[in-house]
Amino acid sequence: SSVAAHPYVGELLMLGIMSLPMVGFMAYRRHSMGSTIEMVAAMAIPSLAVIGLTSTSLVPWLTLNTMSVASHAAMLVGMLLAVLHRRAEYAAVHAHGHGVAEPA
Repeated sequence: SSVAAHPYVGELLMLGIMSLPMVGFMAYRRHSMGSTIEMVAAMAIPSLAVIGLTSTSLVPWLTLNTMSVASHAAMLVGMLLAVLHRRAEYAAVHAHGHGVAEPA
């Protein structure tokens, strides 16, 4: 059995596989490095929390069978909060990476 077959490793790989394109997309859309780091953190922190809680068995419904769905849901909530936090930046019209309107 490969290392990637372990559920925790698989979730960490998924997090990396989803974060790297986000960095590229945000660079293409000319978001600041700070906003990019913030978005990746908004993706990673909730997912890592779910992985950690699953490994401790503190939350009865967080099992290896539910971890992936819970991790993705937590990631989406984190991303939504990041977007809402910088609503003006994310609502700005982007001309295919040719500048971002500065938040007011």
